[in-house]
Parts: sequence; structure tokens; C-alpha cells
Amino acid sequence: MLVRDDEGMPTGERVTPPRGPWDDAFTGVRHDPVLEWPGRLRLTIASTCAWWVVYTEPDHAVCVEPQSGPPDAFNGEPEVLEAGASMRHEMRWRWARL
Repeated sequence: MLVRDDEGMPTGERVTPPRGPWDDAFTGVRHDPVLEWPGRLRLTIASTCAWWVVYTEPDHAVCVEPQSGPPDAFNGEPEVLEAGASMRHEMRWRWARL
């Protein structure tokens, strides 16, 4: 997880994630993220992206987004493409009834 500064922007420093709630960027995710509504549904999200942003504030809301780079990458670790080059990422959602 990237540490955020006082303005909420990532500093580039990586730390082991504490317990949430989160509004943070993660990388090095070892397993596909899973959202579960107990007794109802499970959603597994897979992506070719190396970065994920997870938002869990307020308690009744959640957002899990794969991203091609960390937030504010232009000021940190931008991925630069040559003229005419393209970037492609994929995301797959798998739903299961519980």
C-alpha cells in the first residue's frame, strides 16, 4: 500500500496495509480481490493491472478499481509510451451465487 501525505496524495513509500477503512492504492496483490455479500453473491475481480485502488468509506460503500499505475503517477512513476504505441489492460468479473 502507498503511504499518503497530509493532502491525501501518495508519497511513493510502500507499507504493509493496516486494517481499513481505506481510500488507498495497493500493488503486489497476491490474489484476485473478492467482494462478498454473505449468503447472496460473491464477485471476484481479476485484472492485468499491477495497481488497485480500494475505497471503503463510508461503511455502506465499497469501490475496487484496477489501475494501470498509482494515483498521481505523473509526479512519481509514469509509464511513458512512444508515439503510436498503445497500452492494453483487461479486467474480468466472476459472479457466483452463494
